Amino acid sequence: MAKRGRPSKFSKAIADEICRRLADGESLRTICAEDAMPDKDTVRRWLRDEVSADFHAQYARAREEQADSLAEEAIDAARAAVDRDTAAAAKVQVDALFKYAGQLKPKVYGDKREISHKGTVEHAHSTTEDLIERLSNIAARNSASTGVQPTRVGVSSNGFDHRQNGVGKH
Repeated sequence: MAKRGRPSKFSKAIADEICRRLADGESLRTICAEDAMPDKDTVRRWLRDEVSADFHAQYARAREEQADSLAEEAIDAARAAVDRDTAAAAKVQVDALFKYAGQLKPKVYGDKREISHKGTVEHAHSTTEDLIERLSNIAARNSASTGVQPTRVGVSSNGFDHRQNGVGKH
């Protein structure tokens, strides 16, 4: 009789089962603890070696869906609290579940961070002539690649621009 061990070769059916259970909120550790499932290191190898592009994308979606399942589990735990003792235990569970959900789906469940700045911001001021020179250089490079000649613009001290054709515009 042949010895049967844990599966190590990639199987779509096993990958589908792992992803379904992850999306339902189970941990990879719990899923892979079963004899019929591959070891979690095998699953990680499948992901690392990209044995299936579909599995990689499916696993990523399952982890995002897992965040929703964990958030629902947290709400259920909070609702199940009936007294001071169960409320304290529920708070620990809710905090842990939401923290992990935030890591899996940070835009939805992650901590909102506010960034503030105190002090000054320094930046270099460019003169109009510097900006015109930079824009002219860009236009020359574009002209070289497209063959279209740029219109030259210059600004006088009175605020008028002087185009190549001599018509001024304010």
